[in-house]
Amino acid sequence: MRDERDILPPGDQHSQQQHHHHHQHNSNHHHHPNKRARFNDGGRYGNDSHHGASSRRWDKNSQFRLRKLGIHVSAVPYGMTRARENKTSWNKRTRTMNWQVEWFVHEHDDGPSNDAAPNRDDDEARESAEATQRRGQRRQPTRILYKILDETPLAHGFEAGLASFRHTQMTDEERAAEKSSKKQQQKEETSAGRAAKTAAPQTQHCGGGQNSSSSAWTAHSATVQSPASSAWQQAAIPASTTTATTKEAAVESNYQFFYHKPRVPSRQTQKLVPLNPADSLAKILPGLEIIEFPAIHVLPKGAPLPEGYSIDEAPKHREMPVRPRQGEQHHRKNENGKRSAGELIGYESSDNDAEEEEEGEEDDGPEEAGVKEAAAVGAGDVDPADTTSSEGSSDDDGDDDSDAESDMDMAEA
Repeated sequence: MRDERDILPPGDQHSQQQHHHHHQHNSNHHHHPNKRARFNDGGRYGNDSHHGASSRRWDKNSQFRLRKLGIHVSAVPYGMTRARENKTSWNKRTRTMNWQVEWFVHEHDDGPSNDAAPNRDDDEARESAEATQRRGQRRQPTRILYKILDETPLAHGFEAGLASFRHTQMTDEERAAEKSSKKQQQKEETSAGRAAKTAAPQTQHCGGGQNSSSSAWTAHSATVQSPASSAWQQAAIPASTTTATTKEAAVESNYQFFYHKPRVPSRQTQKLVPLNPADSLAKILPGLEIIEFPAIHVLPKGAPLPEGYSIDEAPKHREMPVRPRQGEQHHRKNENGKRSAGELIGYESSDNDAEEEEEGEEDDGPEEAGVKEAAAVGAGDVDPADTTSSEGSSDDDGDDDSDAESDMDMAEA
């Protein structure tokens, strides 16, 4: 190899090295973007779709879900932090969207009580309380990224996200202790289940009642009187359902949720929209402006808003525009021969629209079908032999005129 390199002139060696470096630079420069990326540069999703050279679109199921619910999602330029943090995906099992949610958990600080400093003057205690309150207001909320399904209530989703976040903040010793406590709890539940099975025949014999091990009321029948006929009859009384909703009620009673409206400068007062903890994202997100994924603030029940935030009304739900079918929209032109601006509303078709157009072309309306049949019948009545040029048609007109003159002469005679 050394002899071969020595054979080449110095200029050729330098040019080959430059060509090699240039080729390597181009290969690195045109590197394809990450395949996991789902958004494009400054695009808009839901009803509108814009495509870029390095964009990654939502899958068809997600697009159909967003269009059905009327949800609009705006995207940030590719490569930014919020775009990389967006892990929103489609759940095949539930046929719903698995949204990435940004949770901001605010802690409540009541401030010190007057009993804690009995020897201080009132002014000094008041200044200390105000300083503590200002520190609490300036405290940054805890940011948690956790995914929930669009049909899951906010109470359940936040509870799972908070538990997951606390688990990640534990030390190894705390995780080991939690694991052992879970095993002990499982053993107790197993023993309680066996005791419930043993006591089940006795409960059925006595006609239902409260389980001594789980303190739950079982279903049983009772004699009730009908208010219409005053007749006595047996009716089944269902079991109590308060146990299934205990966790949801606890979360609803301890927290309040707000949607953070985007596109507000950081120096201005941030806008928060109150949310119902029992509602899901499928009910909350339609009509709201979303940048990549939603951001929700969580405060303790009854706590005031932090400094720099204010309550705002929820926007009205925007109806999804319907794309007119082929033949129904007529583009008008102005004096310059261009289409009017009113007809160039920002709507761009997607794959679903293309499928709808194909179906529309297959199933024509009754008016379009009638027009096509009339055109076909008219085309069938024309005989190819009767089709002549313009000269032939003028000759035929001359023959008809001569026949008409001969008929008039015979009538006069």
